[in-house]
Amino acid sequence: MINIQVRISFFADYSIMNWKNYKSYTYGEYMDMMENYADTYTTSGNDQSDSHKRFTKINYARMKRLNKQAAIRPELKEAVIKAPAQTWYIITESWCGDAAQNVPYIAAMALLNSNIEVRLIFRDQYPELIKKYHTNGAYSIPKLISIDKNGDELFVWGPRPESIQKWYIPKLKEAEDKKPVQQELHTLYAHNKGEDIQADFIERLT
Repeated sequence: MINIQVRISFFADYSIMNWKNYKSYTYGEYMDMMENYADTYTTSGNDQSDSHKRFTKINYARMKRLNKQAAIRPELKEAVIKAPAQTWYIITESWCGDAAQNVPYIAAMALLNSNIEVRLIFRDQYPELIKKYHTNGAYSIPKLISIDKNGDELFVWGPRPESIQKWYIPKLKEAEDKKPVQQELHTLYAHNKGEDIQADFIERLT
């Protein structure tokens, strides 16, 4: 087991950061864990509240559906197929609704290119990672970091499509009751059908 002080020191010089020091999972392994969490009414992460357990169960059902339905646009297919070898590390947790809405599309993209590997890392297991890849000071997930075969960072994405993020943040700040905003967010995802996350990845891969 790596001492946390050693792990943090990796960030002092990015060139020596080794992502393999962080326990990560393939998408198939992650879905198996999601199934187990849902079946046993448990959840990942430090917060073991009933709400997180309930969200995890909802997210597993949502991800199973999107795994079957996620369709990738032709222009994105072309960009992914032409992309050089890289690993997409995704910082996440099972209870995260944004992850459930977006990660199936990311996994579908990666299937188009055998040189792109998806690895999922639990946020709460390595807090120093999300501290480095925070979003305006917030430890929001999912967060994807693309790393090339030399260990260099290619791009970062997340925690949600840029257009949805621009709508969501001011809406959330204005709301006295956050729950309707969260519900509206998932309605927006349903209507969007992965269009905005695909637009983000076309921009990053071309």
